[in-house]
Parts: sequence; C-alpha cells; structure tokens
Amino acid sequence: ADEIIGQHFSVFYTEVDRKAGAPANALHTAEREGRFEAEAWRCRKSGEMFWANVIIDPIHDEHGKLSGFAKITRDISERRRKEIELAHAQQQAAQAQKMEALGHLTGGVAHDFNNLLAIMAGRAQLLKRRNSDNPKVVTAAEHIITATQRGSALTRQLLTFARRQPANPEHVQIPQMVEDFRAMLVS
Repeated sequence: ADEIIGQHFSVFYTEVDRKAGAPANALHTAEREGRFEAEAWRCRKSGEMFWANVIIDPIHDEHGKLSGFAKITRDISERRRKEIELAHAQQQAAQAQKMEALGHLTGGVAHDFNNLLAIMAGRAQLLKRRNSDNPKVVTAAEHIITATQRGSALTRQLLTFARRQPANPEHVQIPQMVEDFRAMLVS
C-alpha cells in the first residue's frame, strides 16, 4: 500500500496506453457514463505484463459532487489464454470439417470420373480390335487408352486425397511421359 497510495493509477498502464491518453479517457468515461470497464494489457510493479479486466466507478459525495474513483483490476491472463486456445481449437476443428467435406466431394467426383474413363478405355480397346488393319485408328485408340490411364492415375490421386484409398507412389520417367504427350498432340 505504501508504494502505490498517492500514485496516479496510470502507473499500471502501458507506456503506449499512457501516451494515447487511455487513463484519462477511462476516467472521463467513468464520470460521463457512471462506469468504465475494459480489458487490456497492464503492468505489474516488476514490469511484467498481464491481461486485465479493469472497472472504474465514480465516487460522489453527499451533494453529488465527484470526489474520486474506485478502481478494480483483475488479472484474467489465464482466462484469456484459455479463450485463445479454445478459439484456435475451434478454428482447427472447422478446418478439419472443411477438409472432410472436400474429401467426400473429391471422392464422389473421382468415382464418377473413373466410371467415365472406364467406358472410354473400353470403347478405345474395342475400336483398336475392330480396326487392327488401320494403323491410324490403332494409333488413335492407343492414345485414347494412354490418356484414360493417365486419367485413372489422376483419379487415384484424388481418391488418395479423399482418404478413400492408400497412397501408392510410383517412379515415372518424365522424358517418356513428355514423349507420349507429344505423340497425342501430333495425332
């Protein structure tokens, strides 16, 4: 008590808040509105910062004249830490729900796409067999089959993303893939 009595209550405010006039604004608000309440950083005697809930009430004498203020400061650092942790956990849960929904959507699209690819691949195989004497048709059918195989690989990646199928990484020959792609474009 002997260290603080007689000191201005602004000693508990941060330097930034003092320069911005926060202590005076708090008193004016308490006087004008009958009470001031806020949460903000405050300083301990040691200089350590803590998150505080501050209430300032005006005190009036028997004639209604302002005679001073009553101030209560509560350290709510732990509550604030828990609120921040809860908000972070809620944000992570919301993100997980979004990813789960995206996974379901991706899985559905991948299955539908895979069905279309199967039809295309089957028709290309049939076209190739029925026209085995026509090299241009055979080449075109082979390109279609190659494209459907690439589409199937993409579908597997989508299903992996959707967590509906385990990942099966494989080594690829980039030059061969480029050459195959170039052959499709030329045909």
